Amino acid sequence: MKKQNKIKVEIANIYGHQELMLDEKETMELIDSNPEHWIFVDNMMVGREHVKAIEFDNVIHIRLMPALVGGAPKPIKKDYSKKLEEAPLGKFEHFRHDGLPGHNASLRWLNEICKTISADVEYHHKNYSNNRAFGLNPSYNEGNQIEISFEGKSGSIYLVNVKFNLHAADALATKVRENQIFSDFFEETEMHDPFSNWGKSSNWGKNSKLIGKSKINKWHIGKAMFKAVELFTFDVHLYSFKKSDWESICIGPRNRVEHDADAVAALLCALENDIESAKIIEMNTLRNTLKENLLTNWIFNVKPSLDWKKTCDAVKELFAVGEGRDLEYGEDEVSGFLTLE
Repeated sequence: MKKQNKIKVEIANIYGHQELMLDEKETMELIDSNPEHWIFVDNMMVGREHVKAIEFDNVIHIRLMPALVGGAPKPIKKDYSKKLEEAPLGKFEHFRHDGLPGHNASLRWLNEICKTISADVEYHHKNYSNNRAFGLNPSYNEGNQIEISFEGKSGSIYLVNVKFNLHAADALATKVRENQIFSDFFEETEMHDPFSNWGKSSNWGKNSKLIGKSKINKWHIGKAMFKAVELFTFDVHLYSFKKSDWESICIGPRNRVEHDADAVAALLCALENDIESAKIIEMNTLRNTLKENLLTNWIFNVKPSLDWKKTCDAVKELFAVGEGRDLEYGEDEVSGFLTLE
């Protein structure tokens, strides 16, 4: 009997993400039970309609990430120690919170993904204090953020600003600590089973007959509490050589997730695979930005990831997607300089 290949599968969920070793059947079951997640196979985005065509014998690593929708930079200074770079959370140690189950695990995953895509991560720590919210008081402070810059497969340069609301994190941690429903909330054995009620993307599981209703209520309340509090906000920019400035792109989670850092992790994976993720109908803001900037950015890029022909083909493909713009329209508009004579 042929021995099945075991695949490393990572999935975003309440406990900051899970790392699993699954065979093909188990992997497909996990993908099917989390229909809202995007799929990255060996760091390449794969649409759900193409999942059945995956040759699992050759797959090493799969990530299931929260889905997104698309709706002047500060200079980056290398002023942090090697010790912090090598910490499990990297620069995200500044966003650590030990009172929130799953929170630090989610940050660790985010840090690992930053390394995978060779991102430059910098923290701005103006008036920051670990024991008080945003320094002297809980008011908003623009300096408390992490900047993540990296290059997508299209050759585009992205900057993602991530801000952490420590004041909100402290408030949520207090509720977790004091509320009786959390007394054994994160100790349940089902918490570690990605196929259980809790592991699935749905708040309510389909196997309620097998699990006591009180436990289901706990899971439902717990997930709702974590989703209710927005601990992170982020904004996205692409550098436009046409404008000699950063251009804002409106992108956010399709649905609220338990840990906002997982949405940031999904964002980085999507932008690194920008040409493919821009083809998703609802990612229209990313698609429009790439259509406007890809060709100009290619000319200014010293070492572009794609050659000219592949860049032109990518732009044509983006014009072919949604919003009433078909391929013929895109050809008419840009064929004069997209087609080599």
